Amino acid sequence: LYFFSSNCPYCNRVAPVMKELSAEFPVQGLLYGKGTVEQMPFDVKKGDKAASSKYGVTGVPSLVILQNSSFRMKIGGEHDMLNAPLILKALKKGAVIISEAAEKGGGDKFIITGWLVSRGEYFKDSKFFLTDRQKTISVKPWLPLEAIKAPMRKTRPRLMSDVIDKVVVLEGTLTRSGSDIQFIVGREISID
Repeated sequence: LYFFSSNCPYCNRVAPVMKELSAEFPVQGLLYGKGTVEQMPFDVKKGDKAASSKYGVTGVPSLVILQNSSFRMKIGGEHDMLNAPLILKALKKGAVIISEAAEKGGGDKFIITGWLVSRGEYFKDSKFFLTDRQKTISVKPWLPLEAIKAPMRKTRPRLMSDVIDKVVVLEGTLTRSGSDIQFIVGREISID
C-alpha cells in the first residue's frame, strides 16, 4: 500500500520508484489530501483515516508491505522509500526484517535486511546496529573501519562507513545474551 499526497514534493520524488516497483510487485495507491495525481501504472484510491490508523501511517510518503494480506513492514519518508526496491527484492528472495528475526530468538541463521546505523564516535567508540525502523539490534562490523589505499590499487576496500544509513542484506547468526541481541555477519549478499 502506497500512501501519498498530490501536493507532497517528497511524494513526487518517490513516484518513479513506486512506478518501477509496480512492474514487479502489486501496488495499491492511497491518495490523501485534495487534488489529482498523474496517471499511475497501478490503481489509486482515496485514502481515509481508517487505513492510515490501521497501519500506523502518520505521514506521506509511506509504503506498507503486506504479504498474503498480512502486515510485514512499514517504510516512511523519502530517504527510506528510495531504498524500498532493495528491501522488497531481499524479502522476495527470503530475507527477513529485523523485527521478525528478533522474535525468533538466538542461535538461528538468517538472511536479514534493514538499514545500518552507527552510534557513538566512529573511530573511538563505534557501535553498529541494524534497524527496520521498528526494532533495532546490534551487529558486529563485517567490514574494516579504516583502510589505507595501496599505491598500486585504484580503489580502497569497502569500509563500514560506506554502508552507514544504507540498506544491507546480510547472512549470519543471531545471538542472545540476556536481553541483548546481536547479529554476527557471515557474509554480505548483493541483491541486484
